[in-house]
Formats: sequence, structure tokens, C-alpha cells
Amino acid sequence: MTERPILFSGPLVRAILNGRKTETRRLVAKSTSKAFDQTGRACGWRPVPADAKRVDAAMKGEHERRSMLSCPQSGFIAPRIHTRDDLWVRESWRPLLELDDVKPSEIPIGATIMYEADGAWLPDVPGQVEAFGDLQPSIFLPRWASRITLRVTDVRAERLQAIDEAGAMAEGVDPLLPTPDDFDPSKCQRVLDPRAKFRELWDSINGKRDGASWAANPWVWVIKFEVAEVER
Repeated sequence: MTERPILFSGPLVRAILNGRKTETRRLVAKSTSKAFDQTGRACGWRPVPADAKRVDAAMKGEHERRSMLSCPQSGFIAPRIHTRDDLWVRESWRPLLELDDVKPSEIPIGATIMYEADGAWLPDVPGQVEAFGDLQPSIFLPRWASRITLRVTDVRAERLQAIDEAGAMAEGVDPLLPTPDDFDPSKCQRVLDPRAKFRELWDSINGKRDGASWAANPWVWVIKFEVAEVER
């Protein structure tokens, strides 16, 4: 078992805490695909069956074999995250105002911080804005300040657009939050489509990255998890 950090936005942290988000999709390493773009041929990645004999010589560990991809021109690749790994969540946060000029790595362990996902700092909460400093990116959250630990229960590879409605819901999309695709002009009625909401969420995070948009339909690792610990 390995412990690794993982970043989530405020809305997705809230979805984890209220039990709506139990999956996350992460891009297969861009460098792996790019190496084969230079040959002028499509890589043709395919999931490797867990019982494939050729995998035994390439990788060890049942949890790794289940999540591998193979390509005729390359061999095998596996995700960095595996079943039974622990993921500690990094989220946006605010230190106490008195520590606003202190480097995140130097903030004393146990110091009070405000998690942006909680929304408790909002202006309509008396005293909160004045007590805390500037918003800090999730990447700078110290390990000791992480309040959520996730336990990976399964990892598999698939094309991004292979996600179904159940998968979109497991990604934590809000089924009641309207999107432009929710309305059928010909019928003048709202159509709830979790996949459309996930597509919008994905592109808001990855859409500007080369080959990572929904339309590009990249390979992704589908990481399922359960909440192992919430410390605060």
C-alpha cells in the first residue's frame, strides 16, 4: 500500500464529503501517448486481461495487472495509483491572517486553517473574512492539514467517452445543476443528462490541455475509492 496526494476542487470535495463522489478519472500519462504520435501511427492502447500470461513478465502484483494497458509498439504501462493505495486530499484553503505571509511548508503543524470547500469564510459569516488570509491553491496544502483520506478500491482503464450515467453520477456531478445541454428546444423541456454535466466538468478542468478534452476522447484511469478517514 502506498500513500499519495490527490487534488480536488471545492465542489468535488463537497461531493466526496456528502457521499456523491466515489470515482475520479485521471489522464493516462501524456508522455506515453506522445511518444507514439511521433511515429505517425496511432498507439492503439488496449486494457490487458488480468490472466494474460505475457503480463506476468512485465508487471508483478494482481492489482497492477488488472489496471494495465498494452500497445503493440510499446509494451505495457500501468497507473501510479493502485488498488489499496491511500490518497490524501489536497484542497484549497486559507491560513489564519497572522500566518498569511508564512510559507505553507513553514506553517506550524496544527495551526487553524479554513477549507474553501466548507464555504464558512463567506462574507455573510461575521468575522470569518477578517480572521483568515488569502486563498491558497490546493497544491500547497501541507500533509498534516489534509482532512480527507481515500482508500482506492479499484483501478481500470477506459476511453473518456465510455463513461455511462452511473459513472457520471459517481464522479459527483450535481443532477439538479442545469447546463446548456439540459434543455430540448424541440420539446421545450429539461432533460437531465449526467454525462453532459460530467463532460462540462471535465472540459472545465482539462479542456485546454492538448489531447485531453472530451472531444479528443483520451484514455483515462478510472479510480474508484471510499472515504477511509475524515479528520476534521
